[in-house]
Amino acid sequence: MLTIRRKLWSLSAYRAIQLSNEDTETLPDIDYDLVNRRSASWTEEERQSFERSRAFEEAHPPGSLSYELTTEQGALIREKGVAAWEFEASSEVNVIVQDRTEVAFYGGEHCVQTNLPLPRREAVYYFEVKMFEKPESTSVGVGVATKPFPSWRFPGRNRHSVGYHSNGRKYCNDPLKGKSYGIPFHEGDVIGCGYRPQSGTIFFTRNGVRLGNAVAGVHLNIFPTIAANGPCNLQVNFGQLGFVFIEANVKKWGLAPPIGILSPPPAYGVERDSVLLQSGSSLTEEQLISFRMSLSNLDARKSHYRHADGNDVFIGQGSSLGSQRDLLSLITYDSDDESESTHVSIDIPAEHPDASSTTIITQPPAYTEMEYPLVDTEQLVDITVPNENPSD
Repeated sequence: MLTIRRKLWSLSAYRAIQLSNEDTETLPDIDYDLVNRRSASWTEEERQSFERSRAFEEAHPPGSLSYELTTEQGALIREKGVAAWEFEASSEVNVIVQDRTEVAFYGGEHCVQTNLPLPRREAVYYFEVKMFEKPESTSVGVGVATKPFPSWRFPGRNRHSVGYHSNGRKYCNDPLKGKSYGIPFHEGDVIGCGYRPQSGTIFFTRNGVRLGNAVAGVHLNIFPTIAANGPCNLQVNFGQLGFVFIEANVKKWGLAPPIGILSPPPAYGVERDSVLLQSGSSLTEEQLISFRMSLSNLDARKSHYRHADGNDVFIGQGSSLGSQRDLLSLITYDSDDESESTHVSIDIPAEHPDASSTTIITQPPAYTEMEYPLVDTEQLVDITVPNENPSD
């Protein structure tokens, strides 16, 4: 029985693929009178969701805000490539987004949209959504929608939105039952959505097979939108990886190049030709090694130097590499004999912040016994014992 059902769905999918562009319907408007007449069979939950969505549209009309790509967003796309797109989950939805494109739904009917709309410069833009974890009891919708969009509605069930749902039906500004379009999708399936800006055509794919045009005449700033009414995990591919739909790979239909022009940070351990090191010191490696060896041979791992004015100066062995380089430029050795005590003169420049002060090592003061005055304790404490027998 299951095999026969799948064959019937396959036949309907092939009929959808044979649709030409002339047969594609344009994006219709919502006939609210028709919706009210057919909403008698709705559940109370469906009715409340629809009424809330109408109130949301009245407060936030679709297309009331301009979402054209700004100059800053264009620069971000050039720098980061396809990594500029990411899904945004508000605090109103029970959804967690990880690594920009991994979306986890945890119950309830919610939807999420990307931060940037689909561009309209190239001929086609395309993205795919993999049903990584999807229980059969969870319905999923993949599509596009304008902003602002109610966070509890599936794409296609509100104005200015189009969606392909897991029941195998398409919804184009249709809050009712939708129309037959393709095959129901399940866990492991990959659903793709393509957009042709010139004609405003939107089409979908399932596991690399094109299902035909869903609607035409969508000349709006639309955002990739996914929704679910239960727990599931979805993974979205904007072009950072290879598509299951081969034509999209060959013609490079991703939202942007996989890699932008933003140069990666320098690798760890690269010190040569560093501006910071060059500005700190111009020592050669041989001079640095010689200086570090001379420090390691000093007694008690401390260097004892005598300043030009006769004061003793101690420099700790634990100083950093940069500070050792700076000290070397100020040090002049008086003797090369390492067996004897090493005496070094340090000339501190006048502009040095500590030029007027030197570190003088002095002995701490010796402890002395404190003399305390004698106090008569009998004057401080009454040592007389009271009479316990009041009759006496």
